[in-house]
Amino acid sequence: MPAEGTAMRITRVADWILYSTSHFDEQVAYLHDVLGMGIERQGPAVVDHHFQRYALFAQPGGVTLELVESSPEFADFQNVTIVCFTVDDLDTALGELAARKQAPISPVITDGSGWGWTYLRMPDGAIYQLQGSVAEQSGRAIRP
Repeated sequence: MPAEGTAMRITRVADWILYSTSHFDEQVAYLHDVLGMGIERQGPAVVDHHFQRYALFAQPGGVTLELVESSPEFADFQNVTIVCFTVDDLDTALGELAARKQAPISPVITDGSGWGWTYLRMPDGAIYQLQGSVAEQSGRAIRP
């Protein structure tokens, strides 16, 4: 249930986790070969230019671990774990956060199906991802 006075509704937390590493190939091999995690898909990052490469590992319960290699120009995205929060309406959520002086650290990235995501900071400086439906449908994504 949303907090009183807010229309933003978080529907899921941590069902998508981004794990950024500077040892991408070794981490993919470890997750696949040692831990036995199946690779759903992998390749170069096409839309979210915070990252160069990605590998998706779908897990039980609908959780996805996305191993990513950050782009050199995004130092804050190197060697961090980013938890995703899903909201009903990303535009509404960002409007409410802006009213509370919280601004995204990236533009909204869309997948062309009415879904988008952006990145923000927690009070301690940690990065998190906020995703949800968006009004504008443009671009292509590396993930739904």
